[in-house]
Amino acid sequence: MQNYDCKVDRTVSYVNQGTILTGDTRQNGNNSDKSSTEILLEKIRSYGDKTALVDDSNGGNSLTYSQFYNQIRNCAGYLYEQGLRKRDVVALCSSNCLEFPVVMLGIIACGARVSLCTPTFTKEKMFEHFQHCGPTMVISTEEASETVDQVVQKIRMVKKVIIIGESEKYITTSYFFQSTSDFPRVDINPNFDVAIISYANDDNETLKDNSTTHTSITRRIECIAQTLWSPTKNDSQCNYFDIPMIQKLGVETMLASLFAGFKLVFRKRCDIKSMLKAVKTHQVTTVFTRDTTAVGLMQDDIKFDCGKSSMRIINFSGPTMQSELIEKVERKYQVDVNQDIQDSL
Repeated sequence: MQNYDCKVDRTVSYVNQGTILTGDTRQNGNNSDKSSTEILLEKIRSYGDKTALVDDSNGGNSLTYSQFYNQIRNCAGYLYEQGLRKRDVVALCSSNCLEFPVVMLGIIACGARVSLCTPTFTKEKMFEHFQHCGPTMVISTEEASETVDQVVQKIRMVKKVIIIGESEKYITTSYFFQSTSDFPRVDINPNFDVAIISYANDDNETLKDNSTTHTSITRRIECIAQTLWSPTKNDSQCNYFDIPMIQKLGVETMLASLFAGFKLVFRKRCDIKSMLKAVKTHQVTTVFTRDTTAVGLMQDDIKFDCGKSSMRIINFSGPTMQSELIEKVERKYQVDVNQDIQDSL
């Protein structure tokens, strides 16, 4: 199993707007026996009525931290009632949406394992994925439901399919939110039990299993949360991203933002004009996007008023970009640019 601990074991150093800070990333002694969901949910519950998530690609629908916590609780309780048990595997096939983090944390709170599955897979690739991870349950967005339906007919181990959205054949996640179920009591060993199974399969070739324990996830998101934290704008910090949550970088950044209590604005897909509009509307301070966005940001028809902007940092994922392009983006938008963030976080 791959361990996603910080590159520096005990202390992480990071730079934020010219200020170098250090913080001990070791788990508090009181957290050593807690699962990643216990630690995350304690944080989430403490943030109350602050805005947690905003789906900018779906009319700006949002959840406060209190609403988010209650939906996770209802989801976990419902899934447990449906027979989900410790060490079961649930394939989560979803694009970016409000339901994604609710479902993911609900699954993990049951002691089960989430297998992250790209919703745009062909039926052949999805079949290979399911054969590899062995799910007893599949939770999928509506857009992937037809492919999922074809695949589960051939995978006997799948006992239940739940759809995020509308479905005439399967139950939907709306049942979660109508539920009044509470968190199940599950004995989780955070150092041993796996929470998330991700795959290095962006090239659509060989599946490479990256299984992550609760302890590894907790340490990783604590490290990233420190990197995201701004000492000057802690109360108003807002993050934006359009990186798929289904990817390792996307899910880790999402969880770290929620762990830190920030507002996270996201989109299903990258759209430069919509991104810049979201920056203005939500007073976004930090952007996480793909490297391909950099070229689009430099198009002549893209106008941006830097003087009134809250944006301070743009983080690009993907291959190393030319220094000339980075400098152009920094000058035009008056921001700091970080590249290849998957390796630097």
